[in-house]
Amino acid sequence: MRYLISCVKTLIIVAVLTLLSNFCIERSAFSQLSLTRNLNRPSYGPNILSDNASSQLPPVVKKRQCVWGPPPKKNVVPKIKLDPTKFLYPGIRAGPNNQMRQLLKVVHVAILLNRTLVVPNFYSHFSVGQQIVQPYQRVDVDRICSLVSCVTLETFQKVCNGTFHYVFLQNQDFNEKFYKTTAKDTGLSIRWPWDKPTNKFKSTSGPTVERIFPNKQLSLSEIKKYFDVPKPCALYPGHEDDMSFFYLKPSLPLPDVVEDISKLQEDDLKFAIMEEVGTLPHVIDDTALAYSQKVFKGDYVGVHWRYDDSDWARHCTVLGDPTCKNVKKISGKHIATAIHNDLQKFMTKFTQGINIYIAAPPSMSTFAQSIVTELKQLNSTFHIAPLTLEQFVTDKIDSCFKKNNWHFGDTLSLIEMALMQKSEYFYYSKSSTWSKNCQQRRWFVPQDGKLAVMKYEASIFDLSEAVLLGSS
Repeated sequence: MRYLISCVKTLIIVAVLTLLSNFCIERSAFSQLSLTRNLNRPSYGPNILSDNASSQLPPVVKKRQCVWGPPPKKNVVPKIKLDPTKFLYPGIRAGPNNQMRQLLKVVHVAILLNRTLVVPNFYSHFSVGQQIVQPYQRVDVDRICSLVSCVTLETFQKVCNGTFHYVFLQNQDFNEKFYKTTAKDTGLSIRWPWDKPTNKFKSTSGPTVERIFPNKQLSLSEIKKYFDVPKPCALYPGHEDDMSFFYLKPSLPLPDVVEDISKLQEDDLKFAIMEEVGTLPHVIDDTALAYSQKVFKGDYVGVHWRYDDSDWARHCTVLGDPTCKNVKKISGKHIATAIHNDLQKFMTKFTQGINIYIAAPPSMSTFAQSIVTELKQLNSTFHIAPLTLEQFVTDKIDSCFKKNNWHFGDTLSLIEMALMQKSEYFYYSKSSTWSKNCQQRRWFVPQDGKLAVMKYEASIFDLSEAVLLGSS
């Protein structure tokens, strides 16, 4: 009986391995224009597990064997070794893309203060409840730890014995909700409120948490001056996005071992941080590559239209963004005309049709469809792909994402971001952190090994607004 059971198990394993090995991606022979989302997208949280035996992995990702959890522990030697007795936890906040940009800043601060980086929790978008997102589902943890010394939250908790020692602030403080959420999610206490005369958190028991709050925007030298303190466990809340990372010029890679940080140019260090810390998880990058090989033929154009009435509208009601004046007047026809007109200068490069991918919020699926309709009328080489990204993920690798507790909407957004990063031409949404995160990764290295250069991009809002004003 045992022998029979053993044989059955062996046959099942062989069958599964054969199924995976025989699956391959057929390259598409058509031009494509893909809508990225629809309003009927399935959504699942961390408690839903699924094993879909018929779900086959693309070759580029099946080698991962569906193990998309935390990367295996490695003896990684970081280029920048930081003090192993002091730590900095990034208290990142706001939307997913703001969190990624804030992390760049906190890594820079950790280097300046010579504090080992704690790889933090991330959070999903507020529209789905801002659930905790594991770091390996948002960034490439291995690449971060290959740049700077880092530890897990679990290690940080053991070292800190249940409490933060400091909160580092610059020109703004945060509300009680932020501190309570951070304390709950890290398992480390932060006493609230603080005693303003002493800038220390009140505490009836346990250690005192000191709030260092100069109440001004600090220069690099001032960061060292104010935050060079002895105790090990510090929290650095996510401040406003550091836009200096966005305007960097490319630099050559850092040496394998950085002996003296002071000898590095600031922009060279920041560019290295952007390259390593701003990298998406490998499985996201692999999935984007698999999809592009499946549906695109040659180079493709990426378009991001961000301006929805639900989330983006607060930029108009609260932030007073200058795009608000005309954004609601712009139609799908204006956008399609802007894309069509701007691509005319590249038409000789599109010998077999124009491949376009449009990324937009789920609430704008109908509006995005109007862009597709207008593009097809303007140029017959624009075609809608029979396989959307959503279909691809659902049909091919959805079970793996579910098995490893990836949120579907979050995952699609990251894959779209990877697609925009890989596109040869990119029409971005100005004032959008999602677009900015795509832009900062759109470098390529020429064949002669010279410095990286930026691929073509332009503001889709500016181009569409010009069509609007020109037609009025």
